[in-house]
Amino acid sequence: MRKIETYYEPLKVLKDHEIECEMTDSQLAFLCGLIKDKQPKKIVEVGVAHGGTTCVILQCLKEIGITTSLHSVDISKECYRASGKRTGYAVDMAFPELPHEISHFWHLGNALPCYLEEIGGDIDFLILDTVHSLPGEMLDFLAALPYLSPNAVVVLHDITLNQITYNEFGYATRIVYETAVAEKIIADGVDPDEILPGIGAFQVTNDTIKYIEKCFSSLSITWKYDLPDKDLEQYRTIYRKFYDTALVELFDKTIAINRKRMLDEKQRKEKSERALIEFHKCVTGEYKIVLYGGGFWAELITQYLHAVKREADAYIVSDNADISACRIKDNIFHYSDLPYPQEECCLIMAIDSDKQKSVSKNISANSFRHIFCGEGYVYDRLEAYIKDVVILKKAGDSLPERMEQ
Repeated sequence: MRKIETYYEPLKVLKDHEIECEMTDSQLAFLCGLIKDKQPKKIVEVGVAHGGTTCVILQCLKEIGITTSLHSVDISKECYRASGKRTGYAVDMAFPELPHEISHFWHLGNALPCYLEEIGGDIDFLILDTVHSLPGEMLDFLAALPYLSPNAVVVLHDITLNQITYNEFGYATRIVYETAVAEKIIADGVDPDEILPGIGAFQVTNDTIKYIEKCFSSLSITWKYDLPDKDLEQYRTIYRKFYDTALVELFDKTIAINRKRMLDEKQRKEKSERALIEFHKCVTGEYKIVLYGGGFWAELITQYLHAVKREADAYIVSDNADISACRIKDNIFHYSDLPYPQEECCLIMAIDSDKQKSVSKNISANSFRHIFCGEGYVYDRLEAYIKDVVILKKAGDSLPERMEQ
């Protein structure tokens, strides 16, 4: 790894004009140190928001006095955190005029591939700071790479986002940082507030292209979101133009596998919602509630019933089960000894999902009013609900309306 001396002076533009920025001071100082070291002739930043980082870049270029063009790209014309304001509006506040050595271009309203031909090649400094979730920055890096100069520097923000904010999907920039074969660059000094630096960079080498399959392959890692076909086609067009057919085919396979997973997850959630409605009907109906099982799931569902001010009327286990070994100790019976007529009872399976089918098949010919079989994820939702109730009760808060319902 190569170390870069941080450069803090350009950050004064934020304080002077009371401008927000989503990078920390140490991250901005690292970015400015890289610009000072690299002396780039063409910079492309992808992801603008308020424009705080853009202002610092412009101030840095102004102070070191080099002739440079800066291209600011954002998919949104309106700042996503300032309704009614243009993306990058802070630049107008800080720089009503720029030195003639600096040319600044806005590219707003579309993804990066729409502007790469207009921006042109020989990009020697690329900053990727967009959604941070896959496919995100990886798509943009692969699109931009053919337009980079041989020794270009690539800067990646929030490479530890999934750790700092507990955002499990916030690893896109980290994936780019780790899979691109290149010379890694770090700050000369560690921010005491960070266990690992939240910003990273690397310099492109011949091996970056040689081993680019690693980057294409990494797109098989779980995506947080999908893109419309027309947007993916913009990336595919560039990939077809500059990469081997095998890599384009790999790209298409990663789309297919992620879309299948997302479709499965959507269907699973829809099934879960239907099951929860069915479960709710069981526990709020006029019939007696009987839980089949005396272990963990029975305890969990019992906690849920308490939370919604209901009680289980009985617990049952198979006739050959040892009741004394159950975690539930009260009001528990063998199946044949249930003290209520089955037609007066709703039976809720309080056992593992893989056991529910065989048990329910054996008793389906009986006369229970209803038999509820819930997959594990239904009970996971109940467990999360119970935890929320416990936390709120400890805090002395009342339940939100959605939970009361």
